[in-house]
Amino acid sequence: MKKRNVILTVIAASLASLLAACGTAGPAATEASTPEPTPVSTPEPETSNVLVAYFSWSGNTAEMAAHIAEQTGGDLLEIQPATPYPEDYGECGDVALAERDGNARPEIANLPENLSGYDTLLIGYPIWWHTAPMIIGTFLESYDLTGVDVYPFTQSASMDEEQFANSMAFVADCAPGAAVHDGLFVRPSDTAGIDAYLAENGLAAGEAQSTYTFTAQETYFQRDGLNIYARLYVPDVQGARPAVIYSHGFGGTHASGSQYAEELAGHGYVVCAFDFCGGSPQSRSGGATTEMSIFTELADLNAVIDALSALDFVDAENIFLLGTSQGGAVSALAAAGRPEEIRGLVLLYPAFVLVDEANSLYQSAADIPDTTFFMWMDVGRAYFEPLLGYDIYAAIAPYERDVLILHGDADGIVPLEYSERAQETYTSAELHVLPGAGHGFYGSDADTANGLILDYLNSHTI
Repeated sequence: MKKRNVILTVIAASLASLLAACGTAGPAATEASTPEPTPVSTPEPETSNVLVAYFSWSGNTAEMAAHIAEQTGGDLLEIQPATPYPEDYGECGDVALAERDGNARPEIANLPENLSGYDTLLIGYPIWWHTAPMIIGTFLESYDLTGVDVYPFTQSASMDEEQFANSMAFVADCAPGAAVHDGLFVRPSDTAGIDAYLAENGLAAGEAQSTYTFTAQETYFQRDGLNIYARLYVPDVQGARPAVIYSHGFGGTHASGSQYAEELAGHGYVVCAFDFCGGSPQSRSGGATTEMSIFTELADLNAVIDALSALDFVDAENIFLLGTSQGGAVSALAAAGRPEEIRGLVLLYPAFVLVDEANSLYQSAADIPDTTFFMWMDVGRAYFEPLLGYDIYAAIAPYERDVLILHGDADGIVPLEYSERAQETYTSAELHVLPGAGHGFYGSDADTANGLILDYLNSHTI
């Protein structure tokens, strides 16, 4: 059977802040936000097998979708809600929040009967309340996407990768049987980054699809009676291979690591991306967010290291850790505790700042409430209390092998100075600063990161 390749491209409009609800900063929409329901038949492609479908509130998504359609030669379809969203920013946010909390599936006015004429689908939307608008669920669940390759894509000025990862998890849940690949998250108007992504993935008009030879599979590991969900990317080659374990950041999931996992698996590395127990409301692992701390996540990571090292297709002499944000801090702690077992350590914008944040919020354990809404989810006393007076730099120092650190100089969540101090703490560490990059690497920044990571892995594998 011929494999159908469908790429779901998620284009997100920027938000005013991490907790903003709709579209871009500012309430005014720049596009017509009250479309009249119109009858629609299934699009009939003439020379293109690519459909670019999008939902847009402010106009940014529509602009991006038009650019992508031009570059791919695809047909364009706007997803129009049967009940238009309010034009007022605050009112739109209220509606979006109610839909998210109720897991609603808003009706679409112009839903095509089927998408059978297309091999490739790109779908765009803004990030609303830390995930995709529920109308995207309506669209995806209207079709059988079994066997489809899904590539989320988003553009935004102010969002971070964990919220993008939440939207990817939502896409995966709404498209059962599909393979959700690494997505693209770029700053607004970064057409160079968009074009580079399209070319890299064989989506630009006239280019061939990327041919990675690996198998993605789901599995579960165990830690203290809790299930740890993991996605393994296994190269289709004989023998044991070096392995990379990806650890996501605060409030994220394994999905945020797919852009690294696919690239590394395509170069012969086994990659394991997993969900921390209680790591986010979207986690497929056990545990609650109110029970999570960097130390429970450290226990999770150690359990994954043990389990992965025992697999016959993994070279236990070449285990590497790759962590982003809070997952970077946890990976650093794990490497310090197992310096002889961990061949190498890669940290992307590691959140060593979390200790200072905890100590600035609470002066003593008595001040910590049982539950705190922190950033964008509830955490418990267990998250903050162990960090009071904790010296995380002393804790990571015992790892004396080479460390690669990547950090953007425009990171508004973890200042660059925390990685600079880590570089000074380690016996041997190399810090690469990505100009203009924020808390998360997307587009050309992601390409740069992948290149540096591969160079490091290739030079440290024995």
